[in-house]
Amino acid sequence: GRLPGFPLPLLRRTEQLNWLHELLTAPPQTLQFAVFQGPSGSGKSRLLSEFCRLATQAQWRILLTGAEPRAAAPSLWPIKSIVRDSLNIGPTQEISTQVLGRSANLAGRSFEALPGLAELFGLDGPARNAELSVRRRECFSAALEAMTLSGAETPTLIILDDIDRFDAASRSVLRRLRHLVTRRPVVIGCTTSEEDPTW
Repeated sequence: GRLPGFPLPLLRRTEQLNWLHELLTAPPQTLQFAVFQGPSGSGKSRLLSEFCRLATQAQWRILLTGAEPRAAAPSLWPIKSIVRDSLNIGPTQEISTQVLGRSANLAGRSFEALPGLAELFGLDGPARNAELSVRRRECFSAALEAMTLSGAETPTLIILDDIDRFDAASRSVLRRLRHLVTRRPVVIGCTTSEEDPTW
């Protein structure tokens, strides 16, 4: 989905806020996108903050990430951040195959079912000796599933701030995410200054 009529002052965004409220209170049982689009200073961050407030009131789980704060963005940094959050792995916690396996089990999946998780974090795992194309596919597939599996019955809001500043690999994951089918409500809220997002 895409929000109509951007940019407008927050006080005038009644239509957009009503749409967000309806999306959160009566969501479809699948994945939806809400794209907050506009130049810097157009009010995207304020509307995003209101979106998160509404989601909190509706008892949604919120996962939030943005572009890497330093100038040089490591590959897949925003995706790794969301996967950590989804699997309840702290941002400074050291990653190992044991940590990934335990976290995947707690989230209702086995580590063996997500062989690309190790690949995502640069660890030796089931896909390590496969061809590069296979490793990349497993990595992206595991990232997508880990991002959206946070609780079988829990509606989830994933906030991706400033996607226009994401690295190429992360944007490639987003392109795959657009076609993902889920069996429960998952909303991807994105902000971008791009007039015509290419991801």
